[in-house]
Amino acid sequence: MYRRRALSEVISTTILVAAMLIIVIGVMGFAIDLFNTQTQEAEFSQAQNGVVSLAQSVDSILPSQGSGAYVTFNARSGGPDFFSGYDTMSLNVASTSYALQCSSGLLAVKSGSTVTACGLSTPTGEFAYRAGSLVSYSGAQWIRAGGYTGQPFLTTFDNTLIIQNNSAPLGFVYDSHVNGSTWVTMDYRRINVNVMGIFNISEGIALNPNQPSDLAGNPNWVNQFKQVEIIQINLVNVSGGTFAGSNSLVASALNKGALHYSVSIHDPNPTGKGTYQFTITFSLSKQQLLPGQPFTTPQASLTINVDDQYNGQPVDALINIVLSNVQISISGG
Repeated sequence: MYRRRALSEVISTTILVAAMLIIVIGVMGFAIDLFNTQTQEAEFSQAQNGVVSLAQSVDSILPSQGSGAYVTFNARSGGPDFFSGYDTMSLNVASTSYALQCSSGLLAVKSGSTVTACGLSTPTGEFAYRAGSLVSYSGAQWIRAGGYTGQPFLTTFDNTLIIQNNSAPLGFVYDSHVNGSTWVTMDYRRINVNVMGIFNISEGIALNPNQPSDLAGNPNWVNQFKQVEIIQINLVNVSGGTFAGSNSLVASALNKGALHYSVSIHDPNPTGKGTYQFTITFSLSKQQLLPGQPFTTPQASLTINVDDQYNGQPVDALINIVLSNVQISISGG
């Protein structure tokens, strides 16, 4: 009886110890999973700040060719990526009132012999950072987007295609969940239209038509000026450079220079209405869709009214288009 009771107690103790070990292992596993989750979420939070900083850096180097900036990422569970040819941006400037003049590099659209529109198309890429597999997120939301910050991506994206008068940055940033992964993405698929106003532009000198010579018979030269309404359009083509390294990574942005184009209306005749118009249209022809995003091509238009006279003189229109080229590279060890 004593041996049976001792054996029974040993078995009971063994079962109890085994049960306790199972509980301990389960708690330790849960603690490890919780630690890994918190670590990956902290890494992704740092990555969000890093991508926002990268967009701010790109915006800051746009005015200066050859300038650069960099941001550091600590990539352990996730990592950066670049999608070349992610989308194609198309810009169109049109007028139904007057003939346009398109500079070299722009596509001229004609009605008969009259140029009615000038177009430009350019591909662009996207820089993105993928979170670790334990980071959970649903939907898509702007985290750097001027007045759209904090709003859902899907319902507001089309409204962000044209920025007016520097009211928001060119580089937006958003969070999304695509193909089972959480991403933070830097997005430059938009234009900034800056209406700068009417300038008195010198056209050089010419003989005074009212008095071509002075009393001594010498030519009477006078300055010639033109009233010009100037509008500037800025857009950015983001391309990928070299990608190498792991863990502690440096994302560098380099301003590779800008291409300059122009659209102009010369010597407009007074319309009698006080203004004439042209329309700026911006669209994305190779759209990459997020889950739930409409299949329609994103597009936005802006109509600019120009006073046809200023101080009794006709007003020309000059639209300067600046396409900046920025290269993103990754290095590290």
